[in-house]
Amino acid sequence: MVIKRETYTDYEIEFAMREKEDFEKSMQALMDIVGATVSTLESVAGMGARAMSYMAGKNIGKRIGRMIGRKPDVETAIDALTDLMGDAWKIEIWKPATEKELVKKTDKGFQCKLLFRDCIVRQTLEREAIPQKGTMCYLTNGYVCGALEVMLGMRGKLDFLHSGNNACLKDLNLTREGV
Repeated sequence: MVIKRETYTDYEIEFAMREKEDFEKSMQALMDIVGATVSTLESVAGMGARAMSYMAGKNIGKRIGRMIGRKPDVETAIDALTDLMGDAWKIEIWKPATEKELVKKTDKGFQCKLLFRDCIVRQTLEREAIPQKGTMCYLTNGYVCGALEVMLGMRGKLDFLHSGNNACLKDLNLTREGV
């Protein structure tokens, strides 16, 4: 990459030259700060902290959804969101062997299961010894729902099915109601 000094600011040059590992370390440090902040928020605001984090995540997700743009189906939207998030999150649509379809059509929209394999939030929770399915996980749920709502023009709801050290499984319901 050729950088012309008169074209770029010092910050842009520094950012362009930064290695992926440096970015990941910076992201981990930021997430540790977020983890400590959210943990404190839980002790101060109680259960209201989850709703606040969900809404904050949803607002960010909606901005990301607008940036990505409309998508024709759930699979394409999940792929676009995962591509944008890089190594921070690896999300895929999953189904048990007993089911035939990845995405089920329902009376009001669609339903599928999302498998979060790599999750920067789960890694932060493990480093900071914070339990899963808490406030930071609601931040992630809001983020994903907000982005998908904008990309698909549907209302989203993401519920926990399983959380573990290697992956989390969540149930996604998308409806056309209330959009």
